Amino acid sequence: MSRDVYILESVRHFQNLPFTFFIANIDSCCFHWHYDYEIGLLLKGNVNIRTDKRDYTASRGGIYFFNSRQVHTLNASADNICLVIQFPGR
Repeated sequence: MSRDVYILESVRHFQNLPFTFFIANIDSCCFHWHYDYEIGLLLKGNVNIRTDKRDYTASRGGIYFFNSRQVHTLNASADNICLVIQFPGR
């Protein structure tokens, strides 16, 4: 019997702030999860998003949200720019 194994991503917060944020070009990442909530805003391009419950594509101006401990992956085949904000879950 096989079992899926997902990577726990460690999120580091800024020293004086209870969250972290960054702007990135998302190429691809494996399925992973983290204790933090995550909000993303697509500033350019498209990103394919897959969670444990659904698949969808976020386009420029689109926003995505992942709950704390929610397994997810993102990938794209073209240039994109994404603003990501992560803040502590419970």
